[in-house]
Amino acid sequence: MHGEEVEERIAALGAVRSPGQSAGDTSTLDRAAGRLESAAEALERTGSAQPMLGLMHVEGANNVAGVMGDFISQMRVQRTLDGQPLAGGADHFTIAQGLARAMGVAPEPSDRAPVQGDVARLGLFGDQALKLGLNGTQTAQVVKEVKLTPEGTLRPQTRTELVNQAYSTLNTGWDGAQQAVNALQRAAAMLPTSITARGTVSVPDITVNPQVQVSVSTPERGGLDQTLASQAALAGSQMGAMSSEE
Repeated sequence: MHGEEVEERIAALGAVRSPGQSAGDTSTLDRAAGRLESAAEALERTGSAQPMLGLMHVEGANNVAGVMGDFISQMRVQRTLDGQPLAGGADHFTIAQGLARAMGVAPEPSDRAPVQGDVARLGLFGDQALKLGLNGTQTAQVVKEVKLTPEGTLRPQTRTELVNQAYSTLNTGWDGAQQAVNALQRAAAMLPTSITARGTVSVPDITVNPQVQVSVSTPERGGLDQTLASQAALAGSQMGAMSSEE
């Protein structure tokens, strides 16, 4: 993403807020705008960055939760810019590419699933979260509660909030809402504890200017005279030994 495109998206975010959007959606857009502004500043700082093909790896439930949350936030921003509904599922390839971008990796055009391993599990959870209309904060919270607690389940308060949200978002009954949240919890429990994405990463062009300091230490005058005298005595003894042998 170039700096001009980032600025255009920041400007567009302020124009797409409709009167029907909730405070949570507005807050999500505000946070997304803040991230885009930070990205623009980062682009200015790394204007000489060099693209390199490689792997990006994150490990740990907290980091996986953060990546999933960032992906959902970016998807919601993109859908808002495209005039699409915020709630709605996505296929595994779209989710894999979105996760790579959320990790700062640009997938190769021919790489449909730029995430190594566990694409199905990541795709399943991402699809469930998008269908329920979760925002980035909710998504990260779900992953942390399920992966970082001994029970491996959602907190009662979180479950109640999600059931109410599923009831209104999916236009289903309470049983259907409960089943949707149960499916989300199972998908979160199956998430891997690490993600590896492949693609192009911008690496800052760092120039190293070595600084060499030379320190010369000279012996004291008396020490130098003593050293020369010792060397002369040694040379004399060697000459004397050679004469005796002859």
